[in-house]
Amino acid sequence: MRIQNNISDLPTASVDNGVPPVADPEIGVALAQAWFDQYVDDGNVDKARALPELPYRASYASKRCNRQLYYALAGTPESEPLGIASAWTMGLGTMVHEHFQAKYLEMFPDAMVEPVGDLRVMGIAGSGHADLVVTDKDTGERTLVELKTTGGFSFKMMATTFKGAPQGPRFGYLLQSAMMAKALDCDKVIIVLLSLEPVSASLAEQYSEHEAGRFVAEWHYSIEELEDLIDDERIRVSSILNHVDTDRLPSRTIVDPEFPVGATVTAPLASRAPWVVHDEQNNIVDSGQYWGCAYCSFRTKCHEDGE
Repeated sequence: MRIQNNISDLPTASVDNGVPPVADPEIGVALAQAWFDQYVDDGNVDKARALPELPYRASYASKRCNRQLYYALAGTPESEPLGIASAWTMGLGTMVHEHFQAKYLEMFPDAMVEPVGDLRVMGIAGSGHADLVVTDKDTGERTLVELKTTGGFSFKMMATTFKGAPQGPRFGYLLQSAMMAKALDCDKVIIVLLSLEPVSASLAEQYSEHEAGRFVAEWHYSIEELEDLIDDERIRVSSILNHVDTDRLPSRTIVDPEFPVGATVTAPLASRAPWVVHDEQNNIVDSGQYWGCAYCSFRTKCHEDGE
């Protein structure tokens, strides 16, 4: 087949630079900014506590660094407030969450939606909103259902054999669900993980019998299995609140089973924040990197406050 027309005048891609988008997009950025402005106006940036008089939120379960939790409990102004990109990620998750929650209510119209849980029943000065609580009419068993959305890579790590054995739900997801289930007198916890990007069919078929398994994963727990997690967090929160009351800044110690006991961040502004573990003689016996600092809203404040 022979091309008759001369196409030499058409733009061609540079071998070195490719075809990058414009540096200052007009329409897309304007739309994104308008969406973000509405997101802020709707009160999504600083949602009120379930019980305003109590300092701890159940969602703080995701704050696994003691310094980060201290700043949150002390009401410290954020040095990295929520930006448009982070809000977009959260907003997508919220939209998916709301659609699934509405569908769940169609299936189980008697379910409790976003009930308030008082964590003082377990000795934690806090509160939170659960997603859904459903009661079995035959047995009376109460189940807390927690819906979580995540990106494709995180979903692969938690639910699939993408890089070895599946890690299971993030510790913060599990702990938050456990505390809310305990507060609401539930017998069982179901964590439903929804990926914003489906995995391949070949990967999903290793752990799921359904096509929906490409973007849905689920874990079931009894409340008895989670009692120790709740008790450990009760002790931790009490300790950090004592630091707040006495104005003592805690170390950047990470409290998460993914990391060894005593892992403490040394440079929060690094792209992959390093952590170390010291022995009793102050020798470094373990080290690694922590992804959490990159998402912390107190990152610069933490750096300025020093170790």
